[in-house]
Amino acid sequence: MSELKHIKEFEFYYDLGSDRSYSKVAEHFKKSITTVKKWGSSENWGDEVSLRNKQQLEENRRQSLLNRRKTVNQYQNILNSSLNTYIDKLKNKEIEVKTVKDLDRLIRLSIFLDGYVYEAETALYNELKEEIENRNSKEQQEIKITFDILGGAE
Repeated sequence: MSELKHIKEFEFYYDLGSDRSYSKVAEHFKKSITTVKKWGSSENWGDEVSLRNKQQLEENRRQSLLNRRKTVNQYQNILNSSLNTYIDKLKNKEIEVKTVKDLDRLIRLSIFLDGYVYEAETALYNELKEEIENRNSKEQQEIKITFDILGGAE
């Protein structure tokens, strides 16, 4: 990845989002379209946009997982409070056990929520692990190609 020399221009280009074009950058900064195209090409603006979009997507996934975890934790706290109240009332004989249906529902819901968070975390972990493995595989291939070009082991 090339170093960005025209940072303001690139940031403007990036912020255009789906309306992104070199002509809009040229117009905004009062430069020729040819000049802006040279900047974009030499500084790999397209690759930089892709990288930033990928990073934003990963950040959005992480934030989504954190939000889901927070929501599930709130539900679990409510469930735990309900279970504790239910158990206390049972101990104090304020309620009689005619059926364990309500208690069973609370316990099942708690177990379901635990599994929901676990599945979401496991899916994210597996995605990140696969991405790391793919990067390592590509790096190993590049090293092998370089090694072969240099004549291999002698």
